[in-house]
Amino acid sequence: MGAHPDFGDAISFVRGGVLDERVIPDAHFFTVTRHPLVAVPDDVPSFPGLPMPDDPPLWNEAATARIDAAVAARLPEA
Repeated sequence: MGAHPDFGDAISFVRGGVLDERVIPDAHFFTVTRHPLVAVPDDVPSFPGLPMPDDPPLWNEAATARIDAAVAARLPEA
C-alpha cells in the first residue's frame, strides 16, 4: 500500500499486482517508461507521466465526490 502527499492518510493506493483477484486498471500512468512487453489497451486512458490539469477527468462524479470529501476531511479548518 502506498500514500500520496496530496491525499495523506485519507486515501491509500494499492498496486493491482499484489491482489489475489485480477484488477483491470482505469488508467495507465508513466507509459513512457513501460516495458515493451506491457500492452496498454487502446480503450483505457494512458499518460506518459501523470495526468495534466487539461486532461479529461479519470473518475466519474461519485468517485470524484468521495475523493474530494476525503481530502477535505484532512484539511485544517480555516
